[in-house]
Amino acid sequence: MPKELEKNLILRNGKVKDLPAIIEHIRRVHGEEVIDLVRGMYEKNPRFEWKDVFLVEDKTSGEIAAHLILLKGSWTLDGIEFPSVQMEVVGTLDNYRGRGLIKKLNDEYEKRVKEISPTIMVIAGIPQFYKRFGYEFAAQLGGGIFVAPALIPKLSENEEERVSIKEVDIETFREFLEFREKRLPKSTWLQTLRVEDYEYHSMHVTDPAHEAMSFYLAKKRRKTVGCFFINRWESRIDVGELYLENHTLLVPILHYVNSKSKQWNGLPFRVIPPSQTQVEEFLYAITRNSLAPRYAWYVKIPSLTRFFDNMGSILSERLLRTEWRGFTGELTFTNYKEGYGIMFGRGKFKALREIPDKKIESFDLRAPTPSLTRLLMGYETFDELSSHEPDVQCRFVMRPLVRALFPKLDAKVDPFY
Repeated sequence: MPKELEKNLILRNGKVKDLPAIIEHIRRVHGEEVIDLVRGMYEKNPRFEWKDVFLVEDKTSGEIAAHLILLKGSWTLDGIEFPSVQMEVVGTLDNYRGRGLIKKLNDEYEKRVKEISPTIMVIAGIPQFYKRFGYEFAAQLGGGIFVAPALIPKLSENEEERVSIKEVDIETFREFLEFREKRLPKSTWLQTLRVEDYEYHSMHVTDPAHEAMSFYLAKKRRKTVGCFFINRWESRIDVGELYLENHTLLVPILHYVNSKSKQWNGLPFRVIPPSQTQVEEFLYAITRNSLAPRYAWYVKIPSLTRFFDNMGSILSERLLRTEWRGFTGELTFTNYKEGYGIMFGRGKFKALREIPDKKIESFDLRAPTPSLTRLLMGYETFDELSSHEPDVQCRFVMRPLVRALFPKLDAKVDPFY
């Protein structure tokens, strides 16, 4: 870096002085409403570095022709963090499209990823586009239950709300995280939140029409009894990270969000499915609605060895609940190019070893890389995959082990770290 491209274009990392031009580029590609949110990536993300910004500049006009940013973070599964990188704010100005600029930016992005060595690479992006770069839909993304204000139970005459709602500030964000931590679900991909993330996630907008996120605590006589965030988009409001002491506290939360909706010109709002069963069932009973269709994260596993090193204790825990709890041996698998063995001793994960044997029929589990990614991330089970993908195969005697190791998972990860 930098690299000369054709027709006065130069590919390079971003610099501090580029921010006004980058913001203008993003305004033209992605719209005015995202400006505050994106500016936060550059100015408030505690893991931001300018060498994680990749752009193509037109030296003649000085404008940013194409751009993307790498965001460092992590996803959490059963208390284990999986270091991750996320490609964001990808775009090309209209008059520069069709020149393969995103491919060139992605090549530099991949070099940076090798330096960082994350466990997973993720993108929330254009349908089908990122499969050309080796990504696969492999984790649930988005979706919610829309709430009709008329169906929210109303307060009776002279009745007061059971709780008060307080917006979180930098002093109370730790309290938010502590309440959330005690109620995190199992077997679900979650966003990793840290105290140092407060400034980045709490978007204070410069324009009421800009997208923003705010965190809240529900209080009852000074005691914290709930937490949630409100994510205001251009055309709707999302309520997420909803954790409550009991399901009856849902109604005052909905009252509060409805009041915010009225402030924002009646934006419709939805609740991302809560992780607490009673709260979720109560929400369905109130809304008389179903979950809106969900999209999916693109996921890429750059190193199976790193992935299994992270996943090892989780695999051991999964075996404890099955007939394989004392298993000593190996589950071999191949993606039809490379072979591996997942080694166990007395029910404990030991290591992942590479197997040079190229005889496909010698492996217990056989799955092409896209299908394997979906299996390892818990997006689809072996039985689901094999029902529609003939190349996903497994020896009958090892299928119970595969089912035990790789169950169906969910993901509750907001697109922005």
